[in-house]
Amino acid sequence: MKKIVLLLMLVPMAYCTMAQGNFPFVAKNIDEFKDPKMDPTLKNVRVDNADMVLVKTTSGSSEYTENDVWGFRDKHGNEYRIYDGDKYRVLELGNLCIYSRLVDETNMDEGRTPSTELNPTTEIKYYFSRRLGGDIYELNDANLDRVFSPTNEKFVTLLKSCKREDNLIKYDKKRHDYKVEELYKESKNRF
Repeated sequence: MKKIVLLLMLVPMAYCTMAQGNFPFVAKNIDEFKDPKMDPTLKNVRVDNADMVLVKTTSGSSEYTENDVWGFRDKHGNEYRIYDGDKYRVLELGNLCIYSRLVDETNMDEGRTPSTELNPTTEIKYYFSRRLGGDIYELNDANLDRVFSPTNEKFVTLLKSCKREDNLIKYDKKRHDYKVEELYKESKNRF
């Protein structure tokens, strides 16, 4: 009896979680990404090793090239943006968007290549864009300075007070943001 009551309590909670936005989706443009529609037949979305976006539905599966998809959310609630042929996991959305990506440094002839799993030859790299639809840059002092110097000197000054680039990606669990995002918000609030 206790199991049935527990099950009856969990089913509505799972449905509410889906309704609040953790359902998988595929977006063909930025507007669909910002305002996704729930498709009850969609079960999962992922990118395979051949850079094809695989969409699994209740009736089967289909493939799209990365050029046909702007972004997606997988069944675990992780959102990704596809930019310049690469998949970036969206960590923060706002005027300053933050992304991450697994990068394999072993294939230097072709440059950095995306990886699907963390292993001894891969590392997590962080990236940013000025807004969701903006160009994506590797998150480092030089790129932040180049992108923000013309428009937000306060932010650049605050960045210089941060001693190391590693500090920019520290996540504050109380504030629910990254150090770089905190500095950006602080620069907008200063007079």
